[in-house]
Amino acid sequence: MWRKVYIILVMIAAFLGTHLGCEDMPEEGSFTTIEVPQQAEVGLAEPVELFPLDLPEGMTRLRLGVTPALGIDVAQKSNAPLGSYLSDVLRIPVDIVVADSYDQLTTLIANEEVELALLPPLSYVKAKEEVEDLVPVVGKIGRGASHYSSYVLVRAEGSLQNLKDLKGKRLAFVDPTSSSGFLLPYDYLMRNGIDPEDDLKSMTFAGSHAAALRMLALGQVDAAASGSGIREILKSELQDVDGAGDTRLRILANAGPIPYGAVCARSGFPEAGIRKVRRAFLQLNTMSPQGRTIWRASGDITGWMLPNDLVYAGLRRKLSRVRKWRSESKGERVSQ
Repeated sequence: MWRKVYIILVMIAAFLGTHLGCEDMPEEGSFTTIEVPQQAEVGLAEPVELFPLDLPEGMTRLRLGVTPALGIDVAQKSNAPLGSYLSDVLRIPVDIVVADSYDQLTTLIANEEVELALLPPLSYVKAKEEVEDLVPVVGKIGRGASHYSSYVLVRAEGSLQNLKDLKGKRLAFVDPTSSSGFLLPYDYLMRNGIDPEDDLKSMTFAGSHAAALRMLALGQVDAAASGSGIREILKSELQDVDGAGDTRLRILANAGPIPYGAVCARSGFPEAGIRKVRRAFLQLNTMSPQGRTIWRASGDITGWMLPNDLVYAGLRRKLSRVRKWRSESKGERVSQ
């Protein structure tokens, strides 16, 4: 009985969070996150068994695609407990598939090579452009909040003090489809008088947040774009790199807030099955033993809420602006 009441409370909180989040978010600077309240300790999640009619035709196991945002090895390791949890609760094997890149994850779900995908916010926006019937299943809650920040980071002992100091310097972005590691900081620079294509000495796509921070720590670039909390998640990995683990970083600019991404289901996934998968996610948070295990592994996933496509409106505006800017510049073109 308590578990049913708890699930209802989580859904109500998620409903309020997503609907309050429909208001336009500030373009930059500090913001107040919408926190989902946790009520009390709960036990093990109840099974939500998937039957053949709940699954895409011919499927006897599910594949959950994730990005290599933290590096392929870290992504596999950090998402393994989530795969094990879903396998136990849904009573069907769930395999974690780490894509080679952000864009490849979009391709995997568009081509039905994975049944579910944990899409970062910008990947979700771009996937919705390509797959009309892509179904958002749940939205992610990270560290108890519905949003996170995008930072431009520099070494703490360095001389860079403001955005103007970036002119003529080397900047590492993460990936062209990373919200915190590219879109928001690029847009922020544009709107503050810096043309990333012309004013920077070099603009590098490192491929992952770990690689971008490693380049910054080792002095291979002068600044790097990344998301709030990423360095803490990657602390042990960076310590394995000579000099990187001890380097203190400083926030040069806060490029603004971003809603977390969403777990989505590919086209052809039966609605009854999607409802069961949604239930499996919604009953999982850090108030449960399974939830704490997943949080310790991932470093930031603390729960899930009902998805709301409207919270990504700001990202769509920024994407349109950056696409136009880059297509009109002498720099690398962005595919339309």
